[in-house]
Amino acid sequence: MDRDFKFIQSFKQYIFLSPHLDDAVLSCAFLLEKLKKLKKKVRVVTVFCKASNPPYTDLAKKFMSECGYDNPEELFEVRKKEDIEVAKILNFKYLHLDFIDAAWRKSMIPFFVHVYPKENQQFSGKLAFEDWLLKRKIRRSLKTLLESLSDTILLAPLGIGGHADHVMMRKIALEMNVNKLFWEDYPYNKDRRLLEKFMKNQRIKKVLDLSGNYSNKKKYISLYSSQLPSLFPNRHIPEIKERYYFSL
Repeated sequence: MDRDFKFIQSFKQYIFLSPHLDDAVLSCAFLLEKLKKLKKKVRVVTVFCKASNPPYTDLAKKFMSECGYDNPEELFEVRKKEDIEVAKILNFKYLHLDFIDAAWRKSMIPFFVHVYPKENQQFSGKLAFEDWLLKRKIRRSLKTLLESLSDTILLAPLGIGGHADHVMMRKIALEMNVNKLFWEDYPYNKDRRLLEKFMKNQRIKKVLDLSGNYSNKKKYISLYSSQLPSLFPNRHIPEIKERYYFSL
């Protein structure tokens, strides 16, 4: 595993493919902190940073309520500002692609029909038919970005928890012709039964268990203050090692 970590830290540039405005830091703060100390070039590309117009799904309304907002545009603007603040502290470049979040995503044909109208559909671990065209569009955007870089490794979520946006990021990363590394999705991975169920029959190899200064990580996560009531209703942020995998 030491050899694998030497390989991981041998790259000059690191692209984190974050589904939402907090995912990379939630799951990878210890690694981001190490890369900062190593003076590596790091960019966090957040893909889904936007809501659509009403009507909203019940899940979207629930999420906004938990965060204390009734206007999704205002919520996403706050979330972007939070991400920019954390980027300054951890010294990574940020890129917000502004694709529409799964909870708000609608199909064009028929018009105004939600792609994931129910919570269990959004967290099924499968992409809706309507999302395959979107996946191809996002992949093209990322391919253009990666083609301009050299000596780079792409990091993406495994998709633990089955959220459509996380699953899409994993699928896109697997299709990219670059070195890649996958992280355990936090806080979904704090549910051991969910984690064990997900890991069955996965063709992956764990290459890194990473720990660090928990107080620091808690501080970084807490800076995404708009998300805390939804992610951690009791305000307790559990300490879990970060785990990283190669796809086989």
